[in-house]
Amino acid sequence: MRTKTLEIRWHNQLPIYSMDLQPYSAPALKRALGGAQSQQTYRLATGGADHQVRLWLIHPHQNIRDAATNAVLQNPHQPRAEYLCTLSRHTNPVNVVRFCPKGETLASAGDDGNVLLWIPSDQNTASYGESSNEDMQFEKEFWRVRIMARCARDAEVYDLAWSPTGEHFVAGSTDNTARIFSAIDGVCLHQITEHAHYVQGVSWDPFGALLATQSSDRTLNVHAVKHTGNGIAVNSLSKFTKSDMQAHAPKHKRSGSAAGATADIGRRGSMASVTSDASADKDKERGGDKDKEKERDSGLLTPLHTPMHPPSRRSSISQTQSVAASQTQTPSQTASQSNIPSTTSSPLTPIKRSPSPLPAIKPPSRDQLNERISYGDEGFTQFFRRLSFSPDGSILVTPSAQCDDIPDAANEGRKKHSKSSVLLYGRNNLNTPIAVLPGYKSATVGVRFNPILFDLRPRSDKPAFDLPYRMVYAVVSKESVIIYDTQQLSPISILSNLHWAAFTDVTWSPDGQCLMLASLDGYCSIVVFDPDELGTPYKEQQHQLQMSAIAEGVQSHGHVQPQPQPQQLEPQQPQQPEAVNQLPVKKKRRVELTKVE
Repeated sequence: MRTKTLEIRWHNQLPIYSMDLQPYSAPALKRALGGAQSQQTYRLATGGADHQVRLWLIHPHQNIRDAATNAVLQNPHQPRAEYLCTLSRHTNPVNVVRFCPKGETLASAGDDGNVLLWIPSDQNTASYGESSNEDMQFEKEFWRVRIMARCARDAEVYDLAWSPTGEHFVAGSTDNTARIFSAIDGVCLHQITEHAHYVQGVSWDPFGALLATQSSDRTLNVHAVKHTGNGIAVNSLSKFTKSDMQAHAPKHKRSGSAAGATADIGRRGSMASVTSDASADKDKERGGDKDKEKERDSGLLTPLHTPMHPPSRRSSISQTQSVAASQTQTPSQTASQSNIPSTTSSPLTPIKRSPSPLPAIKPPSRDQLNERISYGDEGFTQFFRRLSFSPDGSILVTPSAQCDDIPDAANEGRKKHSKSSVLLYGRNNLNTPIAVLPGYKSATVGVRFNPILFDLRPRSDKPAFDLPYRMVYAVVSKESVIIYDTQQLSPISILSNLHWAAFTDVTWSPDGQCLMLASLDGYCSIVVFDPDELGTPYKEQQHQLQMSAIAEGVQSHGHVQPQPQPQQLEPQQPQQPEAVNQLPVKKKRRVELTKVE
């Protein structure tokens, strides 16, 4: 592993709030994973406080493995970034940039409340407010705005996520609303108004069937998305607020961390029992105790008891807004029914390899519950809660959680402690977390999954999640980025002491061999992994094949209608070079010449 902070003027030394690496096309990804290309390059988009979106070409200069000796050859060159162009249509800080799954369209959004969809252009189409002529001499490529979608007036957009087909996108904003737009014409198709505070994180699952939103009102909402002839229908599935947990002391402690430090991966942590009461009002209406338990592994790090009150760059973020009247069906209206689709209609039904990750155990008594897990309030994090679904859609990982001591007679005289945590949910039960990752020094603000699946490591103990492969993901906190995989609940790497200010976002390369980090200090870092350092790619590497198979099974149950052009998700089929979301090119007409007398 090689780590380097790229000290260039990314955004005129102003904070960088978001970054995203452009995904490969299916043939390019197949060549990269097959080793046909010795050195890779990635196109990176960044958004910052200077109101700009900038594109870069990243040269990681990876180490390569010698086919004859099987030895890793060290690359003498350091990773570097090459400037490509600046996109200047935003009038306020840019909070999020995301490439569409196919890679041809870039979405950017920020404090001006606009969502801009950019596409490549063969010529400069600069307009008022864009780069001056002096800056244009350094431009190496051109992009133009194809669509501008407007959120509510005076609403700032904090996060954005694409649907798996790239036909829709969802944006979360400070008017307590998540809006679903059409990427074809920019029309708002649906508004989710069930949150009582800022929507700081949104995520669309790989099948387009589930949409998760996370807010500073301390709730996580998951909705079912169904495509209809008139558009899309969105129904509430679950809402999580808090759970009570019986915690035990971890079996091992974490040593001092450093940049690139590898944690002990040979031992599992201790077990904990969790009892969920997703909503107190909901339990009263039902008239029964709806406690649910899952066996989990809670000891990944030594708990660190530090209050989290990070600063905010907006004076208004610490002020609690009034609860707006919901214009759609509220969670309490649907909570009395089944929150999750039945097994016969579950999107994971056609795939037999992904059972429930952890079995249930006997519930503890109330006097044994000594910790409560919940999400932090509006002062807990900065302004992002970027949650993420796994590439296979089986797991949802959410940041900005905390574990608090439950007051009782045993700890009445003891000081109350709060531990920053991350919560993991299984797709088949989104009401209760299946695992808790505690022990962070500060609040967590984001999660990002590696797009590549890896083989399981040969180990004697049972994996944390019963899957035939490993998925790697990075958790972003203020002072560190911690890398995990789904085979264990303890981290596999800890990255810290890289920047002077807090981290804001991370992104994985499309081949899964690089990780890039963004910070408020105005710089970015790159982590380059050696060949097979993260593991051997899974034999069915193109997880799009899994998603395509699952989508076919979902269609047979009538749960979600697949999107047009499913061949775009299958790596074996060649992709057409045409760009998405563009008007069809007019064909030239053949004219027969006639002699005029």
